Amino acid sequence: GPPSAVFEGWMVPSYLVETYAPKVRANEARAAGRRARAAAEQLSGEGAPIRYVRTTFLPDDETCFHVFEAASEEAVGEVCRRAGIGAGRISPAVESHPLPQLGIGPRGDV
Repeated sequence: GPPSAVFEGWMVPSYLVETYAPKVRANEARAAGRRARAAAEQLSGEGAPIRYVRTTFLPDDETCFHVFEAASEEAVGEVCRRAGIGAGRISPAVESHPLPQLGIGPRGDV
């Protein structure tokens, strides 16, 4: 299966949703991200382990990417349906998160 991340004690995979966004402006892409976040929170409240991570918009490519951590591809599809963003393609994804700073100050002092 796809690589997993910890979600409130659960091991859940990450998914990338790729949608075609012709002639979309950045503010419309941000609005789609807000709808995706709200839909994920709603579905999570109904018991499905799913979390919205972020939206990335590539205006020159007319493409929008939405990243989720979720228990299943079906949950991601349901969030997309509720958010009205259309799941063009849902793919398992590997997310790389930066390590915490571990108490290192702005000049590198501990």
